[in-house]
Amino acid sequence: MPTPIAPGTTIGKCSVLREIGRGGMGAVYLARHTTLNVDVALKVLPAEIAEKSPDYAERFLREARVAAALRHPNVVGIMDADRDAATGLYYMVEEYVDGGSLAERLKRRGAFSEKEAIAATAGVLRALQAAHKQGIVHRDIKPDNILVTKDGRVKLGDLGLAKQAGGTEAGLTQTSTTMGTPHYMSPEQIEDTRRVDIRGDIYSLGATLYHLLALTPPYPGHEIYSVLHKVMTAPIPDVRTTRPDVSEGTARILQKMLAKKPDDRYQTPGDVLSDLAKGGPALELMPDAPRVAGGAAGLTTATPGSAPIPSAPGTPPPGMMVPSSGSVDLTTPLPGSSPVLQKAVIVVAACCLLLLLLAVRMMMKSGEPLPEPPARTAEQPPPDSPSRPTDPPARPPALPTDPPSRPPAPPPAAFSLADGCLLGYTFETETEGDIEVEGQQHRGWQDLAAQTYFAISINTAGGDGRVGRGAVFNGTSSYLSLPPVPMRTVAAWLRPNTARAMTWFDGGQNARLKGFLAGFLHADREGPGRSPAAFLSFGEAGAAVPSRSLFEGWHHVAVVWDGERAVKIAVDGALADGFVLGGDSARLVGRPGPRPEIRSQPFKLAESPEPSAEAITVGRAKSGGALMPAPFAGTIDELAVWSRALTDEELKSLPGFAAEGKSYVQAIADRNAGK
Repeated sequence: MPTPIAPGTTIGKCSVLREIGRGGMGAVYLARHTTLNVDVALKVLPAEIAEKSPDYAERFLREARVAAALRHPNVVGIMDADRDAATGLYYMVEEYVDGGSLAERLKRRGAFSEKEAIAATAGVLRALQAAHKQGIVHRDIKPDNILVTKDGRVKLGDLGLAKQAGGTEAGLTQTSTTMGTPHYMSPEQIEDTRRVDIRGDIYSLGATLYHLLALTPPYPGHEIYSVLHKVMTAPIPDVRTTRPDVSEGTARILQKMLAKKPDDRYQTPGDVLSDLAKGGPALELMPDAPRVAGGAAGLTTATPGSAPIPSAPGTPPPGMMVPSSGSVDLTTPLPGSSPVLQKAVIVVAACCLLLLLLAVRMMMKSGEPLPEPPARTAEQPPPDSPSRPTDPPARPPALPTDPPSRPPAPPPAAFSLADGCLLGYTFETETEGDIEVEGQQHRGWQDLAAQTYFAISINTAGGDGRVGRGAVFNGTSSYLSLPPVPMRTVAAWLRPNTARAMTWFDGGQNARLKGFLAGFLHADREGPGRSPAAFLSFGEAGAAVPSRSLFEGWHHVAVVWDGERAVKIAVDGALADGFVLGGDSARLVGRPGPRPEIRSQPFKLAESPEPSAEAITVGRAKSGGALMPAPFAGTIDELAVWSRALTDEELKSLPGFAAEGKSYVQAIADRNAGK
């Protein structure tokens, strides 16, 4: 963690008073501008980050330039930016917003009333409309980046990820690199940050509006790739499931803002403002005042000791927006309107209908053809949401005999391993890098096979691998987070440093036949005559292959499923005899059971598995428990995933690469690159 700057330190023309915030790209301090004699927000890029790569310093200064170009009442104003000669620190001087962020208001007061949420959204929309006119896309709209002054004015800040039409992003974003905050990112931003336009910001603002109303983002979760998967595939949630008091019009607006396809969303911020404004003219956010009774259906909390603001019956408090019922289809009456007004609206509507019918009749009599209605494009329903992964399968019994050792075969003359390889990680230093997630920098490794997916590292480290470098797991809290892919074969070099039952790969769910859990079994508590084994479990169906030396040194393990009932497990290239597990034994419970029948490979399961997941974890099961295999303790190298079942010859060839000091993942990458 970077060293905080002491109060009284002078940076540029600002004297630091105290720290008021900290994020992945540095800290923000309340400071006093010595020339202007006003309080300012001083954002400082730590020296450790600036020295790591010049790209960070360039991005920091680019944020200042974009903010300076975007002068608007709803955008945090920029006053200065430079590199301080005395300290060498890069700094930015901004307008100080004294009311905090929307995220802080959510924590302090709970869910927003519909009026407040719409008013806050309207302020950001005005800022985005001004940005849109200048070709600027923010790319990181979220409650933390929306500030509010004490007198209620909304200010959009933190343009660190913003891009400007015609500007360069060399070194800052690359094709297929994800930048942003997962819970608020649009589907196209997940696929490629550089593809995002203003419609991506509209999506992110829709996710923010949803959060203000429901106290949770539309797709909650803690596993990063699980959240991203739901953003891409899960149906759009209806905010009224959590907040039934939200008007139908606002719910419709949210649905359109959160559409999966950019073409199905509002096309400009002005379009959203137009629909919101149909609900009432007051689009300014109220100051941080006590809540009005009945505002948020039990999700809000009133300020202790405060009383509701008095108002006339049926009249909203001064300055608050009337809840919107306007949207793409504005057919519902405005809430809060009087019965007399509703009757008047009905009478006017009936008169309009009669006039329309009369006009149609006259056109038919005159022989003039009726105008053709515009063709409507059928809206495709969102794909089914996959079931959320729960606890992993438990542990099968350890197994008896040790398979005969077989020498690994050399790589085949015809190289076919690149076919269907979706992920491949060598964990070499040159593939290691940073990715920003929710304002925090995470280390990880780039996929070499398809050059697409970044393996996010949680508490893992680099170390000596089987071929070059590997990823070291501590056996408690470390793991890698990967996106879900269609798995048929998973292979890796593994060197455990503890003899115990462990999981090294979890690509499924803890549900019947929906798992994809690979790991090691140990002979403890299983009785005499049993030995360690490598297993693959789908939950109530699986297989295991014993290997007496499994916890000694490096071993190559590959698990294969043919998409139907056949399963293979190769240890060091050998397809040894093993056991088919079913029922409790395949759920990996830690109890001795009857000795299964020894069978040859491929193993035939009683039923066909259907593994699925929202994310993959490497180094542990997604959930723990007393009967669950422990997280992996040791080193993993040469991790690869294929969308097809490798042949026996291919499985036997994999360990042979390391015997010659070569990497099969690098060989796949070279083949894909045409080398």
